[in-house]
Amino acid sequence: LEKRKWKLFKKIEKVGQRVRDAVISAGPAVATVAQATALAKN
Repeated sequence: LEKRKWKLFKKIEKVGQRVRDAVISAGPAVATVAQATALAKN
């Protein structure tokens, strides 16, 4: 049972890292789009 739990944990950890990487790489793009939208509204 412990081994299975560990495998699951490792899988979740990998997914978490991918999500974090995606957020980090997407962050500046999202900020740029948000700024452009704000400027377009004004």
